[in-house]
Amino acid sequence: MNDRGLSRRHIIQQLENSLRRLGTDYIDLYYAHNPDPDTPLEQTLSAYDDLVRQGKLRYIALSNHPAWQLTHALWIADARRLQAPVCAQVKYNLIDRAAERELVPACLQFGLSIVPFASLHGGLLAGMQVLEREFIGDLRFAGSGFPEAELQIGRTVERLSQDWGLRPYQVSLAWLLSRPAVASAIVGAETVEELTANASAADVVLDQAQLDALTTLRVGTNTQAGAFTAATRPQPELRKPLTTVPFAQIVTPRHNSERSNWIGWLAAAVAGDRARVHNIHRNQDGRWGTSGNFRRALALVPGIDPSEWTPRELSYVSVLSDTGVPV
Repeated sequence: MNDRGLSRRHIIQQLENSLRRLGTDYIDLYYAHNPDPDTPLEQTLSAYDDLVRQGKLRYIALSNHPAWQLTHALWIADARRLQAPVCAQVKYNLIDRAAERELVPACLQFGLSIVPFASLHGGLLAGMQVLEREFIGDLRFAGSGFPEAELQIGRTVERLSQDWGLRPYQVSLAWLLSRPAVASAIVGAETVEELTANASAADVVLDQAQLDALTTLRVGTNTQAGAFTAATRPQPELRKPLTTVPFAQIVTPRHNSERSNWIGWLAAAVAGDRARVHNIHRNQDGRWGTSGNFRRALALVPGIDPSEWTPRELSYVSVLSDTGVPV
């Protein structure tokens, strides 16, 4: 149980292994890769804080954590005076812009950097020659490969690159490095030559017209480029007129980290993601809210039937925030 995930024992054990393999006594930036539903985030951050104070880590970061969990981590660190994450690693590129929905605004608000991985979207943004490989896109994971909409963007990037006298990987990486909060980019180079070629993108500076031409490219329902403010994000449709109820009328959070989990729970519930509901609850003591309040709020969310939720699920948390949640 402790030989995986983000438990204190596993973090310390794996860090010591890394230090030994690297032949060093400290690591500059250490990521918590993927949320661990079996370990409270408080324990993970406390372990990292101890390692920073011991001089074995310089900074800590999160990888593949959604915006609400990143915010939760910051609140925990603030409330308990622990070392806070300084950056977030996430899949982000010219084609996959899901990070722009919530993670980018959160990082801009709280002063964190973003380090994208899959920067060239499985090689598609490096040039259409990727199609000559046996396994491309999701085919590497028994998927269907690149859909036509993504291939079309790849062709457009290749055409624009030729017009500008550049290579597709230079254009794609230069665009990514120009995005708000992005500090660096991880590339999946398979050879030294590919690594050297990708590194040349750091010297490419695209003008605003070129950046705009790339930013307008998007697939299907991906987030509209540049939509970094709450006012421009689509708001959920409600079955009843918009009203707000003060959070304090339902439950008073003991500290900000509890409030963060509470808001994340609401998002999970609205999405119908029961697994996420259970994961969040593992970090809490189950004393929040009432099932009646939550059942009534769920009834107002399109597509959700409260009768399908068990009493235990309904009792995990209430569903109104102190800033006012539409219900």
